[in-house]
Amino acid sequence: MTKKDTKIRVFVYGTLKQGKGLNAYYMRDSKFLKKDTIKGELYSFGSYPVLFEGDKDVPGEVFDMKINSYDIMRNMEESAGYETKSILTDSGENVMVFFYRFEDAKIKENLIYEW
Repeated sequence: MTKKDTKIRVFVYGTLKQGKGLNAYYMRDSKFLKKDTIKGELYSFGSYPVLFEGDKDVPGEVFDMKINSYDIMRNMEESAGYETKSILTDSGENVMVFFYRFEDAKIKENLIYEW
């Protein structure tokens, strides 16, 4: 197996979910596995959500993604202020998730439960 064939399991919760704006581009080489939830806090930034660590249920989707596609998506997400962390979903899947790194962006009235 070559590096380009390697897959990584990711959890998405916003514009990367099926039917959302960035899914067709960034997730086109990925395989949808299931819906799941993680613990965190989701905030609306208007046209997209941001995720912080927390204890609320955040619904999303789990995908197997080719490592090359993941690297492209990771570069985009990191340039927008996100960092990657490995966590367990509520069903026990080990996944990579993009959390927003600027805590001062939390605005209480923008707290949401699903995107």
